[in-house]
Amino acid sequence: MNAAQLDDLREGFQHVAVALKESGRPFAPAGGYAAWVHGSPEPLHDVDSLVREEDVAAILEELGWAGSPGRASGTGLAGQGADR
Repeated sequence: MNAAQLDDLREGFQHVAVALKESGRPFAPAGGYAAWVHGSPEPLHDVDSLVREEDVAAILEELGWAGSPGRASGTGLAGQGADR
């Protein structure tokens, strides 16, 4: 991963985290970034967040990703059309 790609990943993480916090919906960083805040190496391929299943549709709408399951790829959104 080059520096520009890593910057894009960091900006994506920040965008999602800020939007989730501002929404007032409960969430938690997961995966590599959750480990990173505790001292593990920074993740280089994706950003994971945990949200309540009943909040998924509203969160995707708030992020402007409704109807774009590829943007939510790999998040474990069971039944919400998130494919890998």
